[in-house]
Amino acid sequence: MQKDNLIAFVIFIISTIAFVIWGFGYISQHQLILFILASIFGIFMAFNIGGNDVANSFGTSVGAKTVTIKQALIIAAVFELSGAIFAGAEVTKTIRSGIVIFPNSLDPMLFVIIMLAALVSSGVWIFIATKKGLPVSTTHSIVGGIVGASIMMGLLKFDGIQTL
Repeated sequence: MQKDNLIAFVIFIISTIAFVIWGFGYISQHQLILFILASIFGIFMAFNIGGNDVANSFGTSVGAKTVTIKQALIIAAVFELSGAIFAGAEVTKTIRSGIVIFPNSLDPMLFVIIMLAALVSSGVWIFIATKKGLPVSTTHSIVGGIVGASIMMGLLKFDGIQTL
């Protein structure tokens, strides 16, 4: 393994461990398994978003030799992290409540299951599409995952696709 790859891997592992330790302060003991699953699925989704979106963002710059691959990855990491920190709350709010209007009486565990199903299905779809070189939108994937999981749980009823 090259030195740069090893450094990036160590930073990734340290930041993942820091996130998990931070998250333990916000969960109860019976939520531990869900938190670990959500963390694993979230890392899988982040990996796939990076694999899909970074190439779209920096392919032309690297191809034109205005930046190296290493520089492109560093720039992408800085701005992806900045976007998550500074705009993440609004995006999360929209994902959580702006796509499907869930009833107030919805069991919180059902909500967690819907979001985990959306995360897993979206991550798998992006992985397959990116591996096969198919153009795919990560935003459309997560929205489709939420709508699909909501339909399967019987929370979204419609007479036809035009109702969506």
